[in-house]
Amino acid sequence: MMRKYKTAIAVIVVVLAMTANAFGETGCDFKGKGDKGKKARENITRELNLTADQDKRLTEERTASREAMTALFSSLKEKKNELKDALAKPDVTRQQVEPIMAEIKRLQANMVDKRVDGIFKVKEILTPEQFAKLETMKDKRMEAVNKRRGGKGR
Repeated sequence: MMRKYKTAIAVIVVVLAMTANAFGETGCDFKGKGDKGKKARENITRELNLTADQDKRLTEERTASREAMTALFSSLKEKKNELKDALAKPDVTRQQVEPIMAEIKRLQANMVDKRVDGIFKVKEILTPEQFAKLETMKDKRMEAVNKRRGGKGR
């Protein structure tokens, strides 16, 4: 059971990394400071030769995806804290924490679903050539990130 849980988390991390790159959010910090994310998006727009409509649709998708993921992540964090608190009680039983665990798994599955949906939406917006180039750009960026980390993967 625990192995499945670890595998699910690993899948989520990989999917999150892939989608963040696909949406060009890799350089953006979480406090909204700086303009690395904006520059990354401009670079993607230029490199992929996006039309104004494609750029607009990607921006809308990125915003909607970010909002949905933020809500899911917040719910997931709350449930994980609830599980942590429950497990800290000396008399807790597995049956008592099973519903919390089930909800955590449901939220994680929803996150994976949202990420995969986002990738397919990007594929609908871009031409096959643009999507292939985006994947190449993402791979190059991940190589650079791994190199900065001393060759360590995610």
